[in-house]
Amino acid sequence: MKLAVGIGLSSRAEADEIVALVTSCLAGLRGEVEVLVSSRRKAGNVALSSAAERLGAPLVLLDDATLARQDVPHPSRVAEARTGLDGVAEAAALHFGPLLVGKTKSAHATCAIAEIAP
Repeated sequence: MKLAVGIGLSSRAEADEIVALVTSCLAGLRGEVEVLVSSRRKAGNVALSSAAERLGAPLVLLDDATLARQDVPHPSRVAEARTGLDGVAEAAALHFGPLLVGKTKSAHATCAIAEIAP
């Protein structure tokens, strides 16, 4: 099974935190992480690109219009206040297929995992 890992994060998130969160969310899933996905607003974020490199997955950044088209099951008031979006992690993952793991939070990041639709 091919997996897309959606990531939302604040400017205080570090690569170690992102990798630990993703690793925790992947527990019990069989499959390969094919892509790490987030918002284009995070272009140039060193922690995010470093986490993608450490996880061995390419980083894909989606624009707000693409993220806004997704039907996010757990809207975030924080994300809406900061970005105008219902959420980033779930929306980013949903762009690739159905959710296997819903939004999971750490101190400064969120993660959601979807199976990449064939």
